[in-house]
Amino acid sequence: MKLNQPKDSFWWTGEYSASKRRIIPAGKEADYPGGMTMQQARSVVLSLQEDRAKATDQFVQGMFKSRQPQILVTEITQASMKIPTGTVVSLLMDLFTGDRRPLLPRVRVPTLIVMAENNRLLGEYLQSKVGGSKLEVIPEAGHAVFLEKPQAFNQVLESFLGEH
Repeated sequence: MKLNQPKDSFWWTGEYSASKRRIIPAGKEADYPGGMTMQQARSVVLSLQEDRAKATDQFVQGMFKSRQPQILVTEITQASMKIPTGTVVSLLMDLFTGDRRPLLPRVRVPTLIVMAENNRLLGEYLQSKVGGSKLEVIPEAGHAVFLEKPQAFNQVLESFLGEH
């Protein structure tokens, strides 16, 4: 089913797969390990509009697999809150619906892809599309790998830079 919302809407234009119940931005391949349910996307946007501070705090907490010092969480949350809500919604909608996959094969520089274990499939997908790229998966880390596991992150980065 095609989803076309009015121009003044901040929703998406794309395909909805009833069998998978996923938003698949126009042109996404079946092997792409991304996507989210329509309800998940809607929930994210509504939570930002209903209680921006709470949604931001939950988002920041969700970037980490392990509990982080409260001062770090507070600093990231406060910095995030400085971004206007409309800008955040626009960025998220682009993330949900933007399709940059056709550009990946055009990357012609040494590329290091660093992922947490829970994003391994996405890392493998990116590595398969960016020729000559190197994938490093850091265990026991969340999305903010460089903050949660800085020694491991710096080690793989230094090794990669030493090779290139």
